[in-house]
Amino acid sequence: MRGETHPRDQLFEDHAGVVSVVKADQTTPQGILGSRESSEASRATREGVLVGDGGFGSVGGAKAEDEEEEEDDWGSKAVELEPVILTIEPYHGPAAGGALITIMGHHLKRDDESEVKATVGGVPCLSTVPVDAETVVCETPPGAGDKQSVGVLRIGKDTQIETSPNTLFSYDAPRVSSIAPESGRTSGGNLVTILGDNFGPNRCPFAVLIGNLTCAYPTRRSDGEVTCSAPPQEAGPKSVSVVVGHKDHEVTSRPGPMYTYTLTPSERLKRESGRLLGGLSFTFDGTSVVFNQNANMEGREWLEKNLLTGEPVSYTVIPALREVVPRMDLERRQHGTCALVFNSDRLLSDVRGKAIDAHDAVFRFNNAPTEGFEGHVGSKTTYRFAQAKFLRALLERNPEVRGRVPRLGKDGALLVTAEVAQDFFVILKKTFAYSKMFYVSNSFVHNARSVYKELQNRFLEMGLALAEDDELAVGERGRGLLGRGSSRAGGSDRFEDVASLEPGPELFEPPFGVLCTLFAMQLCKSVTAFGLADTVEGRTSPGARQPYYSSVSGEGVAVFDLDEVGRGATGHRGRVAGIDRAILRLLAMTQNLTLA
Repeated sequence: MRGETHPRDQLFEDHAGVVSVVKADQTTPQGILGSRESSEASRATREGVLVGDGGFGSVGGAKAEDEEEEEDDWGSKAVELEPVILTIEPYHGPAAGGALITIMGHHLKRDDESEVKATVGGVPCLSTVPVDAETVVCETPPGAGDKQSVGVLRIGKDTQIETSPNTLFSYDAPRVSSIAPESGRTSGGNLVTILGDNFGPNRCPFAVLIGNLTCAYPTRRSDGEVTCSAPPQEAGPKSVSVVVGHKDHEVTSRPGPMYTYTLTPSERLKRESGRLLGGLSFTFDGTSVVFNQNANMEGREWLEKNLLTGEPVSYTVIPALREVVPRMDLERRQHGTCALVFNSDRLLSDVRGKAIDAHDAVFRFNNAPTEGFEGHVGSKTTYRFAQAKFLRALLERNPEVRGRVPRLGKDGALLVTAEVAQDFFVILKKTFAYSKMFYVSNSFVHNARSVYKELQNRFLEMGLALAEDDELAVGERGRGLLGRGSSRAGGSDRFEDVASLEPGPELFEPPFGVLCTLFAMQLCKSVTAFGLADTVEGRTSPGARQPYYSSVSGEGVAVFDLDEVGRGATGHRGRVAGIDRAILRLLAMTQNLTLA
């Protein structure tokens, strides 16, 4: 008899015709399944299932003895209900893990002693607490990425049942808070450290992007710190982002700090070389390199022209000078390869003597020695640039002082470069009649200054005066780029008074070392400057740089370094020293000059 029913009650009839009523308040899955279990039990009873040995058994061998189906205490076959997850709270947490999430659903826990394990993204929770059949609390493991599946595994005596996959949980996206350094060269390769959080554990893949390019060699040091090698890119600011998670779960940090790619001084010069050098030439064809008897003279005036502007220029020459100079000018580019050996002590760091001597011609400065330093600076000398102080020392009449100055050898031609040393040159030529000497022409010096001044102006106008911090401080008497005048221990101060006879470079004049470099470029198809690159690149300061021969024995012997005497304009020299370095870099990029 069915009895009274409610309109919302549901009727179920089993195979034996037994009708069961499921009340309206039992329409939950548990209620429905419970009613089905009751119906099944009634059917089993009506079919004559006998009770034996404390439980239900099958009749006539209908049930095999070794069948492993689970039975309840009344002998009915138990139905294994699958666990179902409906939602979680909260739905996100930090990549470092440790967040407590509440998992809600049905049949997450049985009344028996079965074990319950929860997972996030397939990784076991740090701890799992099954509260009841509808609630499980999970302490999230470290991870990365979004749309992670949260699972509950119910482990029985002989069965394991797990919830279906889902995308309920997401680890918090990575966040970039700072980077160091904040800028680097466009060629890339420098190490960048990124700080923030939610970068994930080591088992999770990750990448660092600068702009749209991926950093090389990414290393995760912790959940809040990663490093990588910056990729090469064009100049300008680029956003830095961190990507974490597996392919289908990747998540990227929001735009954060900017990493700025900057051009190195050499890159800036290369980019602007066309504008800087437009219309300029550093080979002054059409003008004399050294003063000679074939020069265009009108009385005592030596007539030449400014090759940059085309304007005529003239110089006064003492009559005696014309009598001792050679008949013809030096031949342009007569040497294939030339070595220009400066006096930097950095030369002692390398063994380049054979490489220097292998050049067709070798230029040296004043009386810088080679004996004892052949392995570093070579022994060959084709030309020596001579300044006024050295010339004055050669003409010193005091035997005691004169004896401390090495005599002029026959191992190279002397190139006299001081404009006011015409009388010195005449006396020297007559005193050392068998030595080869040349007087560098005023015309060459004038054109070199003219082109150099124009180039310096272009640097200033384009804001390229100092491509980097100028480490070469300006002294009271010198520019600092190529060193300062010095003498070995015991040298006489009487050589200092000749400094006033040789004017130092003003704001737009090339320093002596640069002037000599330009001169060598007139006679050689290619020039390699040894010992100059360290100073040009700003890696040494004038206070630290010493001549390579400064520690050699020989008490009282005077050896003269490059002398850069500057009067006035000292406030500009620090700025222009940076231009001097940049100009030499530019020449090395575009002309027949190599800085070794």
